[in-house]
Amino acid sequence: MTNHSDKRRRGLTLLELVVVMAILVALAAVLIPTLPSLLGRANQASGVSNVVDLDKALQTYLGTNLHYPDRFDSLLDGGGTELSALLPTPDEGGAPVGGWVVAGSIDSGQLLRLQRAGITEVCDFDDENAKHATLYPYGANDKILPTPRPLEADGSVAVLAAKGGSYDGALPGVDLDEDHTYVVLGVGNPCTLCGPGGQVREAPMYLHHKAIKSPDEQYQRLCAIFDVGPTGTQGRGADANLVAVVGLKGPKLSSASEVLGSFTSEDTGPGSEYK
Repeated sequence: MTNHSDKRRRGLTLLELVVVMAILVALAAVLIPTLPSLLGRANQASGVSNVVDLDKALQTYLGTNLHYPDRFDSLLDGGGTELSALLPTPDEGGAPVGGWVVAGSIDSGQLLRLQRAGITEVCDFDDENAKHATLYPYGANDKILPTPRPLEADGSVAVLAAKGGSYDGALPGVDLDEDHTYVVLGVGNPCTLCGPGGQVREAPMYLHHKAIKSPDEQYQRLCAIFDVGPTGTQGRGADANLVAVVGLKGPKLSSASEVLGSFTSEDTGPGSEYK
C-alpha cells in the first residue's frame, strides 16, 4: 500500500506563489523604466548600421557602374519649388529638419557635374495625396511608379542651407563656403540603387530614437549629400561627389559619428546644436 505521506508534493503553496509574484513585480519595477532607453539604443545602433551600409552601397554602385545611382527623392513637393512638409520637423515646430535643408537651385555647370556623375532625374513628393510619408510619398497610388522630373539648369533642388558659420563637425567633409554647394537627395525605393538591379533590395529607413514619429506622417529615409562645386564654372572641374550619408532628425541632420557620439553623451554628440 502506498503511503500518502511519501507522495511528492506537486505545485506551489499559496505562500510560495506570493513570493514568486513579489519577485516578478520587483524585477518588472526595475526593468520596465529601462525599456525605452534600451529600445532607443537599439534604434541608434540600427541607424548607425544603416548609414554606414548605405554609404558602402553607394560607393559600390559607383565602382561597379562608374556613376552614382539615379532617381533619388528630391525632398521637394510636387511643384518642385518648396521643401516637402513630409520631412521631419522639430518638436517645437519651425522649418523641416531645423532649417538645415532648404529649397535651392543649381546652375548649368552644377547640373553638368551631376549629370556626369549619373544623376539626371529626381522624384518629387505629393504632400497632399501621399500614400505614405516614408514608403510612398509620391502620390496616392503606390502601385504606379512615380514620374521622375529631369534636373534642369536653374531647376529646384534641396540644398544645405547657406550659413555664416560651420556645422561644427556634425557633417564630416562638409565645408560651407563659396567653393561648395551641397545638394541633398533622399534614397527612396524608386532610386536605381534599390531593387533587383541595384545594391540593396529596399531603401533603408532611419529611426533615431530622438526623432521617431509615425512613418506615415514624416519621411524617414536616409539622404545622400553631393558636393556640386561652386556656381558659375560651366561644369569645369570634378564631377559631383558624394560627401555624406545622413538621417533626417527633425532639428538637424544626423551622421553616423553624431549618432555614435550620442551613446555616451545623452544625444548631444558633435553638431547637436545648429549654430
